[in-house]
Amino acid sequence: MNSTELLIAFVGVQILATLSPGPAFLVVSRSALQGGRMAGLAAAMACTLGFFIWLVATMAGIELILSRFVWLHEAVRVAGGVFLIYLAVQQWRHAHEPLPEVRAGETLQEGIASYFATALLLQLGNPKALAYCVSVLVVLVPPQSPLWVKVAVPVIGALIEAVWWTVLAFAFSHGSFRQGYGRLKGAIDRVIGVALGGLGIRLLAEKT
Repeated sequence: MNSTELLIAFVGVQILATLSPGPAFLVVSRSALQGGRMAGLAAAMACTLGFFIWLVATMAGIELILSRFVWLHEAVRVAGGVFLIYLAVQQWRHAHEPLPEVRAGETLQEGIASYFATALLLQLGNPKALAYCVSVLVVLVPPQSPLWVKVAVPVIGALIEAVWWTVLAFAFSHGSFRQGYGRLKGAIDRVIGVALGGLGIRLLAEKT
């Protein structure tokens, strides 16, 4: 793939990964439901910042590590494909499950700063975010990629995250949205699962 195709592939994978419900989805939705719009936005920005940190850290180590160990690049390519397929399987397995309940007694600490700190710590400690960055981005952005691509990946990735989490923060500050999304969750999860599985198979079949 050339640089433009590589970036387009990354955008596609990033959108699908961002839409996949996980710990960040829970903390943003819960913050918005419990603390209102500003609390949800604080959690959204914290999740974005945490993911941006993981992206930058991953991109910074690509050239140093993989340019010296070609076999490692191949191993990570396989791991990336397996990881995407794993995500696809999980999407299908849990598609029938309802959205997690947010009980009134499960409140976070008071204050916007507390919502921000809680979400940031969650994202920095999110094994899904770390595994995604290490196993997928290292493969999609090889060491020989131009500098503009290595700069664009963290910026675009963070922007995609910011847009999605901001939308969730606004949406989940209104109670009616949760019910509507819950009714469509099964179908949405299965569509995402098929797409992620296809990307994983393509990654495993790709020759470097």
